[in-house]
Amino acid sequence: AEETAAPRTDTEEVLAEIWSDVIGIDRIGIHSSFFDIGGHSLLGLRLITAINERLHIALRLHAIFETPTIAQMAATVEDMLIAEIEAMTDTEAMQLIETEGSDEPRED
Repeated sequence: AEETAAPRTDTEEVLAEIWSDVIGIDRIGIHSSFFDIGGHSLLGLRLITAINERLHIALRLHAIFETPTIAQMAATVEDMLIAEIEAMTDTEAMQLIETEGSDEPRED
């Protein structure tokens, strides 16, 4: 049952969607290991690229080996996002808030 656990957070939900698209499995439990469900190095590279593009982060390939489940990877991604937010200046934070309500893509 733990292997098929559904996403509990928005980050886990986004990662589950990306993993599903990359690996080609409809439902992936948040505790399933990337390698146990058919992941390999080429898919790992595609996975990291898709995550980085969708979430606008710089997750490195080794993250798959260190955090091979959606639950583990989500915690790492959330830590990265929190660190990025904490490092923002007040002006950058205000710009983010303003663009978040806009339909226009933000410039990085």
